[in-house]
This record gives sequence, C-alpha cells and structure tokens, in this order.
Amino acid sequence: MEANQSQRRTKAAVENDPKSPTISPYRPLAQDVDCTRLVEIEPARHESDDPVCSLIHANFGDKPKYEALSYMWGEDREKETIIVDGMQLSVTTNLWDALFYLRRHRPSCTRFWIDALCINQSDIPERNRQLRMMRHIYSRASLVVVWLGKKYAAYQEKIPSLSALEAFRSQDANPSASLPLKADLQASQQPETDNQEKNMAKELCSDGYWDRLWIIQELTQARGYDRIRILVCFGNMMGFKWTAFTHFVTQSGCAGEGFSRLNRQIEDKYTSGHTLRKLLAEHRAAKCKEPRDKIYGLISLAADARGFPMDYSKSLFDIWTDTMEFMNIQQLLAEFDIVEVGSLVRFLLMGADCSPLKQVLPYVSGATSTLVDQRAINPKILELQGYVLGYVMSVGPSTTDVIGNLGKVDSWETSVRDNFRDDLGTAYRESDMLLESIIKTDDEALATRCFNQTSTVRWVGRFQENKIMTAYSSCLRTATAAASASLTSKEVHAADHPHLYQLDKPELAYFERLGGYRDKPQWKMGISSSHVRRGDIICRIRGIDKGVLIRVHEIDDWKATMQIIGTAMVAEEVATSASYLSQLWKEDEMKVKMDARTLFVLLPGNYQVE
Repeated sequence: MEANQSQRRTKAAVENDPKSPTISPYRPLAQDVDCTRLVEIEPARHESDDPVCSLIHANFGDKPKYEALSYMWGEDREKETIIVDGMQLSVTTNLWDALFYLRRHRPSCTRFWIDALCINQSDIPERNRQLRMMRHIYSRASLVVVWLGKKYAAYQEKIPSLSALEAFRSQDANPSASLPLKADLQASQQPETDNQEKNMAKELCSDGYWDRLWIIQELTQARGYDRIRILVCFGNMMGFKWTAFTHFVTQSGCAGEGFSRLNRQIEDKYTSGHTLRKLLAEHRAAKCKEPRDKIYGLISLAADARGFPMDYSKSLFDIWTDTMEFMNIQQLLAEFDIVEVGSLVRFLLMGADCSPLKQVLPYVSGATSTLVDQRAINPKILELQGYVLGYVMSVGPSTTDVIGNLGKVDSWETSVRDNFRDDLGTAYRESDMLLESIIKTDDEALATRCFNQTSTVRWVGRFQENKIMTAYSSCLRTATAAASASLTSKEVHAADHPHLYQLDKPELAYFERLGGYRDKPQWKMGISSSHVRRGDIICRIRGIDKGVLIRVHEIDDWKATMQIIGTAMVAEEVATSASYLSQLWKEDEMKVKMDARTLFVLLPGNYQVE
C-alpha cells in the first residue's frame, strides 16, 4: 500500500481503541441544517503529551471560524494514539504529527476541520452528505493548512538560513519584490548549505502529497477572489504562504509535475477551463485509494457539474453510469467523443486493463428489461454516429459447428456460391479466411468480441434523417417479415457459439442511381453474436473495436424501429484482430442509440494512458 495515496473515505479514518470497540465519539449531525464537526485541539501540559481533542457541531449559518487541514493519509500500519472526547482513538502517524504541529505552531486557532476526525466514516449517508459540502468547507475556512510531514525537520540543522527563509515566508504575494532577498540568501550561503536548500526544495516538490487527488479540491477552493488562503507547513518551522512557497521552489528549479499542475489549477480557478471533462482528463494520474474519489473528488471544481449524484454505497459500474448519464443530460458530450469519455471514466474507476465483460458482470444487479422511451428527452439514451456495413441476408453455422460439423461447412460454402455469384472469387477467399481463422482462434477469444448484448433503448430511424435506410427498406421488410419476434432485454453474457453471417449491400445500386458510389471494400461475411438473424444490420462506431448487431423490429416506407442486440466482426477482423475503422464512409452514416450499460460493454478492453 503506497503512502502517497489518498484515503479519505474508504473506511473509518478513526479506529476505536480495541479495549472499547463499541464506543464512538460521534453524535449524529442535525439533518435539518447544513452543519459539520470541528476539532478543538487542547493545549498540552507537557510538550510530549499526546494530542487531546474534542469534537463540536458547527452550523454553517453561524459563520464558524476554523482552519482546514490538507494532508496525506500515510501508511495504515503506522498508528498512534490521540484522545477525542475522553476516548483513546487510533490515527495514522502522519495525522498525529499534524495535530502535534498544529498544537505547537497554530495556537491562535483552536478549531480545525480534519476529514479523518470530523466525518463519521462508518456512516455512509453522513459521508455522502459531507462530501457534497466539501467545496464549501474548504472555501469558507479562514486558512487551509498544508501538512507535508515532520521528516523535513532534518534540514533545519543543515540550513542556517532557514531563519531568513522564515522572513521570506511572511512577505506578501509579490514575487518580484522577494527576489533581492533570494539573491542575498544565495550570496551568503556556503556551497554545501546551498546544496542542502536545493535538496530540500527538490524533496518538497516531489513529495507524494502533490499527487493526491483530494488536494486538487482542497487547495483550489482555498483561493478566494482576492487572495490565496494556503499555508504550507513542514518540519518544525512556521509555515510558508502559498505564493512564497511557490516562489521558493520555482526559483530553486525544482517544481515537480504534480506541484506545477496543482499550481496551474489554483491560478486558473476563475477561467472557463474547469469543466468536468477537462478535470477528469488532466488529473487522471492523481492518486487515491478509493476509486470512487477519482470522480467525486473533482465534482466540486467543475463549473458544469452542479447537481451531480454522489453516493459511496453505489458500485463502480453504477458510478460510471451516473457520470455518463449526467454528462449526457447536461449536454457535455458530443456524439463523436462519447466513446473516448466513456473509456476515460472507466479507466479512472476500474483501471487501465479492463475487459468490458469482466467489469460489468460483478456490478450489474437486477438488470432491467424495461425499454427506454426514445421519444422523450432522456439521459439514459446515448446517441452515436454509426456506419452501416450491410444487412444480414443469410445466417450460417456456429463457430463450434465450423470446427466439428463438416456438413454444415459444406452448406455454408454452397450459400457463399449462391449469394455472391457476381464476385465469387473474392467471396471464396473471404470465406476461406473466415473459416481458417475460426479453426485457429480460441473459442473464448471469439466470444469476448462477439456476444449478446440487448440494449434497453429502441429508437425510430426516419429515412429522411438516415438516407442509407432508404436503400434497405425493401430488403429489410422482406427479411423482417420472416423473423418478426422481438427480443427483450437479457443479462449480459458472452455468446457460447457466435454464428457466421453473410452481408448484402443494397445501397450500392441505390447510390449509383444518385450519381455514383466511391470505390471501397465491401465486407461480405463475418461472425456475430448468437442472436443474429436474417434482416439484422451490421454497423460500426468509431472508437469501438467491434461492430454492433442491430435488430429491425418494424419497418415501413418512411421509418424503422431498431435496437442493438449484440456485436459482430467482419472476416478480416477475425483473421487479423485489426479494426477497419478507417474504411468507413459518409454515405453509410446512420444514427445509433443505446443505453449506458451497452456502451460500457462495447468499449475497447484497454485504455491507453497518454
């Protein structure tokens, strides 16, 4: 377990002493007013005494005065004891050090907001409610105290000029006025001392604290319209104001990536760049132990994320769905980047190497079969640009039968001859490629790309909006008349036996009548989920490494009702494991709609971190 990761809300931050496991210092917070708890640190009789604290309830309406602590959790195995309301409680060593420091160096402030102590971590409803208040808690604090740890005390003995740096710390935010002081320091120091100062600056900037996700919110909210209310503390010294600290480390040439990124975030608080999508992308490398915090920890900073639903009791998949549906209803997603954003959010919650099927199955509970009304404005409907490859004119054997039933292979080859007489050589080559690839490929590998997935969304495609469907209307009416039974929503599962299919492209003649059709490869066959039947449409979506199988439920002269029911691949993709997304054409465009759960299953298995 890494010490440079944040752990704000994964489990109780305060643990009762084993001798009294049932005793808790937490009284329920009032539900009818906005309030929180504050920590009062009592003066010590002796310098070495353990910190003694008490918890008080504070209503925001009373304008409470307090400072907020921002710190790194530290190692769970390193524990110390404090006293809270007369009870012995176990906290991490880094928090114990922070309390000790605050008692000694911040005696003028007796009340602090400290997440580990002020939130009852075992009360999920309280955690959810306090989480929504986080931006207000840090923005209303008179000061946000950054604690980087006591290990830097070792530098105080090696750098005599730290007393001068203390004066440097207390200056107002005017970097240009501070330069002479810095020059004086450098002129007066011996080379060894100067090296120690640079070493300290380098270590400060590479501190794991700057990689924590939650500090992005904590410190950004500490910037007011006229000043930055941040005090950076470490070792046994008095703290540095933020502007003085940033000047010190910048002039030392040691500003690390995490620190620099955070400083830009603070400086740019009042620009228009704090959108949810931008924050998620820019801070995807920030660390936290609770994956939900990858989303929740940035919500309060996003100008376009007010009202985002936050609930720690939800599964990771539910939070992924909440994020996509929220961004969809708020019109934060363009159809061309839905796949990219969906992959990013999944990576944040579930990691880089994420197989769609393996990730969705554990988190789906009580999957609904209710179809979404496509006529209403509904955040559950995601609209993407699809490209029609053709419609299924013939369904062949399963991949299992290709291997073990030679008679069905013969029947398949006969249908290839009958359906592609005008281009028989190319069709036979494609068929041989498909059959040989199926024999060589592991069944499980095929099933992970060709599986049944019935979307809860049915949509009406009107031909004046999807001209490609005009060319298909006659063929599809004939095909769907023979197979009119609709398919209801089912649990996601990998098809045990994907089936072969053959495609027709009736739009070729249609577009030639309209003035020609550009020369392009024509996919003739492939494999699809076991739900495939004659009349289904095979469609591709940019950014997704597999095709979608679309059922046409109803069709007339001007519209068709459609629904995604599974996935599909063309023969070349089965043979090479490559995607042919570059060979998609505007003439084949068709709007494709789906629910968030279906998108999740369709997303590529691996997210590439830039």
